[in-house]
Amino acid sequence: MPTSTDGRGDDADELCRAIAANGDPRGLTALGLLLVDGPGPSDGDLRRGVELFETAAGLDEMVANLRLGVARLEGAGTAADRAGALACFERAAELGSSEGARRAGALRWSGGGEAVDSEQAEQCWRRAIAIDDHPGAMLELAAAMTARAAYVDAVGVAIRAAHVTRRRLEEPDVDRRWSTLVGARSAASREQLAHWLEAAMDLVNQHRVEVYDAAEEDDPAACFEWGRITSLGFGDVPDPDEGRTWLERSAASGHAAALHALAQSDRRAGDTERFEARLRAAAELGHPSAVHDLGYALYTGAFGGEPDIEGAAAAYRAIAGPEHPSTATDLSFVLEEVPGDDAASESVRWLEVAAGADDVAAMRRLGERLRDGDGVDRDLAAAARWFLGAYYLGWDEAVEIVQDFLADVEPGDVAEADRLADGTGDAASRLLTPPAA
Repeated sequence: MPTSTDGRGDDADELCRAIAANGDPRGLTALGLLLVDGPGPSDGDLRRGVELFETAAGLDEMVANLRLGVARLEGAGTAADRAGALACFERAAELGSSEGARRAGALRWSGGGEAVDSEQAEQCWRRAIAIDDHPGAMLELAAAMTARAAYVDAVGVAIRAAHVTRRRLEEPDVDRRWSTLVGARSAASREQLAHWLEAAMDLVNQHRVEVYDAAEEDDPAACFEWGRITSLGFGDVPDPDEGRTWLERSAASGHAAALHALAQSDRRAGDTERFEARLRAAAELGHPSAVHDLGYALYTGAFGGEPDIEGAAAAYRAIAGPEHPSTATDLSFVLEEVPGDDAASESVRWLEVAAGADDVAAMRRLGERLRDGDGVDRDLAAAARWFLGAYYLGWDEAVEIVQDFLADVEPGDVAEADRLADGTGDAASRLLTPPAA
């Protein structure tokens, strides 16, 4: 086997054999990354790294599929193969990689070894957005929309991209998962986020004239987007009053997002009657955020009168699922207030749905219920898995909570909980390493 001059190839090969014997695809991927991403990798390092990616990808390791796709696309360590790269990116997307979905869309758009398929490309970008609001996919989707002269839709997606990137730039980096740390999602880069924010602002400003012209023709979607543009500024002085006027025009035509935006404005202004009317109208049109907010309003009695627990649960059930994990979490909390075993069981099922979609609040509560045997069989190993999942998404107290019942959990179960949490091993190491004398 060709090796690098510093012996990394020999060391990696020895480690690879040991890890392969245990069937650990993440270990194979990590070794591949060690070879490929190290300083000045030799041709032998690149080839060996790609071999490791190929093995791990065959075991459905997400990052390995993504990195194998990159290698095939660039011809690094293997022959260039755009069709093979596309297959890897699409498999990575199936395993939960938004970057894989974004790259698959880019290849579909440019051909990817086959005929250009713009419709499939847009589907890939929408998948990347559904996975974790990938701003790069939003901007590529918006660019494709402008190419077919769908300027209003493009501006709407670009505004969303601007909101997402600005929010992530303002938030601290809390995602400590292994797949994130090894580059499974390029959105982790703050420099990249700043670039996407600038690109989103530019796209909105480039096509504001087309949006305004469509709004003047009373296109409801254009009125909504022009209302947002004027309210937020986007290169001009913000004018909330004018923006509201355009939102009112949009809402008058039954535009769900405009109705929801105005409902929230009515709530802040203390106009309960208009808040309820507009929120219910937006929810009846199927606007997900409006449906969620309706459930919360019913649960808290925000329309006046007593809280409506059954109404809140019914509203939440309409959209609860992996696509709306926070709604599934809130539904679970509402059901905890409903007496009976059926409600308790349903509550746990919704927690499992939301936790599986990386909702930290659901992970924490599911961990508590598994630890305490609350409406579910007590399972400390499973509780540790969900607590550690929340830890890797930024909840620092989780390791200390697991420490409290660590004596009743096998060390191997702790290590497995860390792996299932997409952990780096940091939490398991902290839990299993004896304190210094």
